[in-house]
Amino acid sequence: MLGMGFKATAFALWTVLVLGAASAKATVIDMEGIAVPGAGTPANGTTQSINGFNLQIVFGDFIDSANPGVLGGGFANNGTDWLAITGGATMTLTEGTGAAFSIQSFDSTFWATSFNGNSGKNHEIVVTGAVSGGGTISTSFVVDDNAAFETFNFDSSWTNLVAVGFQNDGVPNVSTGGNMAYDNIVVNESVGSTPAPEPAGLLLFGLGLAGLGFARRRKAA
Repeated sequence: MLGMGFKATAFALWTVLVLGAASAKATVIDMEGIAVPGAGTPANGTTQSINGFNLQIVFGDFIDSANPGVLGGGFANNGTDWLAITGGATMTLTEGTGAAFSIQSFDSTFWATSFNGNSGKNHEIVVTGAVSGGGTISTSFVVDDNAAFETFNFDSSWTNLVAVGFQNDGVPNVSTGGNMAYDNIVVNESVGSTPAPEPAGLLLFGLGLAGLGFARRRKAA
């Protein structure tokens, strides 16, 4: 019979492995399933709940990956749905329960080549975070003048936030200049964490514990 010490150790190791993996998993706000299939859905003045987070949108549209503009090459295309925000307009990200969160990255590009405004001009996205307990943090990212999505990364100071606002440059609510597509906002990713184990890895871990227990029984016999 297995000793109580071995059982307790095995259970503790299993719990740490599983719970540690769960806490390391980031949340990705991916814009999927909101737009009308094959089209776009206006989101002006709305708040959308996505994967436990809220996006407050002043002026924009959710674009389906099968939108004719996407398939025809006139719109941005990363193979998934995305959110178009008009030049000068803003969107604000908050956690659904009001809890503090961290932000790691987001994908963005011009959402339509015909709306770039100033050909050859790079546009800027200004991001401002409201820190829990007071204060703000701010940075900006320059988006090059093409329709390929880029990933923009935040440094480790972007944590303990209660809201993050994104603002395109350009004229508010006018379809010229600074019209950006957003996708895959990554939040609450643990720094320095190990990847979550696959089910097969957990199974092998369990088999290893079982084998160790069998060996202990044979030795005791």
